[in-house]
Amino acid sequence: MCGFCAFRGSCKYDYYYGEPQAALSKVYLIVKSLPERQAPGGFFYWREVGMLRNLTMKNQINIRKAVENDVAAMVELWKEMMDFHKELDQLFTRKATGHEGWTDFITGHISNDDSCVLVAECNNQIVGQCLGFVSEYPPGITSKRYGKFQELAVTAKFRRFGIGEKLFSEMVTWFREHGIKRTQVRVSVHNELLTAFWRKMGFRPYAETLFLEI
Repeated sequence: MCGFCAFRGSCKYDYYYGEPQAALSKVYLIVKSLPERQAPGGFFYWREVGMLRNLTMKNQINIRKAVENDVAAMVELWKEMMDFHKELDQLFTRKATGHEGWTDFITGHISNDDSCVLVAECNNQIVGQCLGFVSEYPPGITSKRYGKFQELAVTAKFRRFGIGEKLFSEMVTWFREHGIKRTQVRVSVHNELLTAFWRKMGFRPYAETLFLEI
């Protein structure tokens, strides 16, 4: 049986069996250009290709702290995120000059010790970003500080490779290092994709934001 595609027989990928880590990139390049009609193993083949593709992509992603030189690329990702939300709710329609305000906003957080701005990088291209910071509850309750996930975005063609989870994990590590034990995030109820992501990360609702047009 082929160790790559689970095809019960001999095929051109047999020689990768036993050394998948060393051959990941090589195999991925071959598979990426292989027409479906040539694929051995049917369902098992494409299941393995999907797993291999995800693993290969995860190994190529670098999560690091953002610097000011990243801001221009981050603005483009912010625009993509806002335009995606606009399709779900017109409230998120961005102004023509909205990116200028967001540039100042994210630059301020990059230099703030109580904030953490992360980027996900693949082949020197920023494909994801996450902003979190330490915030405080109103006075009068015993809990004081909490960690707030302000934004988390991954560009469309790099989604479903676990990049969001890697950004989340790194941010949680940063929160813990700053003595934070509880985190929160606000999510648009119209964004089912993002809502499902945060629930997968373990978040559960505890409050509800209501609005009224007047």
